[in-house]
Amino acid sequence: MPRRPGRPKMGDRVTALEASVEEIKGTLGTLMQQLLQRSNTNNIPESSAGLNRRDEPVREESVEASTMNESRLAGKKVKLPLFEG
Repeated sequence: MPRRPGRPKMGDRVTALEASVEEIKGTLGTLMQQLLQRSNTNNIPESSAGLNRRDEPVREESVEASTMNESRLAGKKVKLPLFEG
């Protein structure tokens, strides 16, 4: 069976995929460097920032959200068929 003229060979496809993977690796490396730089700038010591983090109110949003979900689900009752076995 003759090969179709417009279809690339497997070796060509592998080479193209390897080039794509290398490009993605480079992009991920750049993003990691940017994230590390941002995290380093965010790690300012409390004494130099002039803020005391202990004065901040404690957030309990996640607790409230889980309580709301529990009460919402508590109202739904499902009648199951009897087990005959």
